[in-house]
Amino acid sequence: MLGVTAYRSASRMALAVELRNPEDSPPWMTEGATLALEGKKGVTLKVLPVWQDVSIAPGGAQFVLVEAEAIAQEARGTFTLRVRDAGRTGTVAIGGVTFP
Repeated sequence: MLGVTAYRSASRMALAVELRNPEDSPPWMTEGATLALEGKKGVTLKVLPVWQDVSIAPGGAQFVLVEAEAIAQEARGTFTLRVRDAGRTGTVAIGGVTFP
């Protein structure tokens, strides 16, 4: 992971996540994601289908867009984002995510 930028509107939240695929890994294609409120077990937001243009080649980097439905009250707090690959062989977890 190289960076995360968070966005929020009246009814949705979005994360632009720049992922880097290690040199010795197979190509990475995101299959899905979860966005869970830290410290509140079982509190997750409804994540829409993740957008990724093409798979990330070994040693390459690319942005992945994760969007969730959430009103302002649901967007408060600190979240953990988990992004999983299509083969379900790898997961990237990013903690400490907050929204404006």
